[in-house]
Amino acid sequence: MVTQQENFSYRLWRYDGAPGELIPLLQSAQDHFGYIPRRAISYTSSVTGIPE
Repeated sequence: MVTQQENFSYRLWRYDGAPGELIPLLQSAQDHFGYIPRRAISYTSSVTGIPE
Protein backbone atom coordinates (compact mmCIF):
# COMPACT_ATOMS: atom_id res chain seq x y z
CA MET A 1 0.00 0.00 0.00
CA VAL A 2 1.31 3.46 -0.92
CA THR A 3 1.60 5.94 1.94
CA GLN A 4 0.59 9.56 1.58
CA GLN A 5 4.25 10.66 1.79
CA GLU A 6 5.21 8.24 -0.98
CA ASN A 7 2.29 9.47 -3.09
CA PHE A 8 3.33 13.12 -2.67
CA SER A 9 6.98 12.33 -3.42
CA TYR A 10 6.05 10.15 -6.39
CA ARG A 11 3.84 12.87 -7.87
CA LEU A 12 6.68 15.38 -7.56
CA TRP A 13 9.17 12.93 -9.04
CA ARG A 14 7.04 12.23 -12.10
CA TYR A 15 5.96 15.85 -12.66
CA ASP A 16 6.44 16.64 -16.34
CA GLY A 17 5.00 20.14 -16.58
CA ALA A 18 1.65 19.14 -18.00
CA PRO A 19 -1.12 21.67 -17.43
CA GLY A 20 -3.41 20.77 -14.56
CA GLU A 21 -0.85 18.91 -12.46
CA LEU A 22 -0.29 21.59 -9.82
CA ILE A 23 -3.61 21.10 -8.01
CA PRO A 24 -3.14 17.32 -7.62
CA LEU A 25 0.39 17.97 -6.26
CA LEU A 26 -0.96 20.39 -3.68
CA GLN A 27 -3.79 18.00 -2.82
CA SER A 28 -1.23 15.27 -2.16
CA ALA A 29 0.62 17.61 0.19
CA GLN A 30 -2.64 18.43 1.94
CA ASP A 31 -3.48 14.74 2.30
CA HIS A 32 -0.06 14.10 3.83
CA PHE A 33 0.14 17.05 6.24
CA GLY A 34 -3.56 17.79 6.81
CA TYR A 35 -2.96 21.27 5.41
CA ILE A 36 -0.48 22.79 2.94
CA PRO A 37 2.53 24.05 4.89
CA ARG A 38 4.81 26.78 3.51
CA ARG A 39 7.67 24.27 3.13
CA ALA A 40 5.53 22.07 0.86
CA ILE A 41 4.65 25.09 -1.27
CA SER A 42 8.31 26.11 -1.48
CA TYR A 43 9.43 22.58 -2.32
CA THR A 44 6.70 22.12 -4.93
CA SER A 45 7.62 25.48 -6.43
CA SER A 46 11.31 24.52 -6.70
CA VAL A 47 10.51 21.19 -8.35
CA THR A 48 7.93 22.52 -10.79
CA GLY A 49 9.47 25.90 -11.54
CA ILE A 50 6.11 27.54 -10.82
CA PRO A 51 6.62 30.65 -8.66
CA GLU A 52 5.17 30.74 -5.18
